[in-house]
Amino acid sequence: MKRNFMVLVLALMLGAFTFAGCATQTGGKKVSAGSGGNGGNGGDLTRGVGVQESGKIYSSSLDKSFDADANGDGDGTIYDVFFAYDKYALSTQARDILDNNAKIFAKNKGAKITIEGHCDERGSNEYNIALGDRRAHSVKKYLTRVGVDGDDISIVSYGEEKPFCEGVGDACWQKNRRAHFVVKY
Repeated sequence: MKRNFMVLVLALMLGAFTFAGCATQTGGKKVSAGSGGNGGNGGDLTRGVGVQESGKIYSSSLDKSFDADANGDGDGTIYDVFFAYDKYALSTQARDILDNNAKIFAKNKGAKITIEGHCDERGSNEYNIALGDRRAHSVKKYLTRVGVDGDDISIVSYGEEKPFCEGVGDACWQKNRRAHFVVKY
């Protein structure tokens, strides 16, 4: 009798852990798909996670003392970069975005930049943490190559744990495959 009870308790605990492990963590904001994609490499989704307006997603992670308009001729927005499914290589569009970000970072010497690596919900938690880490490292490597001080850059991987879009499907998953910037001055 006691053995049957223990087996039952263990089975219930295993079931509870299984369901808890499958739950999706929330923390991002749910938005409607405002812009289309172009084959899964980011499409028109070029701006940071934050306020959505007219299909564009703007970064909201800038410190007030940060001068984001690097040369007075742009809007000064720090852009996120997006990745194809299961990839961490930078597309041509991502490199162009990072060149823009690097100009802004160069004007703000001493700013501390955290690059957050994110993934969509497909794949195991462990795999997505590793992929998010590779994405963040890829972005850091590029930024240091174009002149941003690597000592001012830290990275963190959230994997699938902080989705921007909480829906299901390619349009939503595409928004979650990103490197996001948090800048403190």
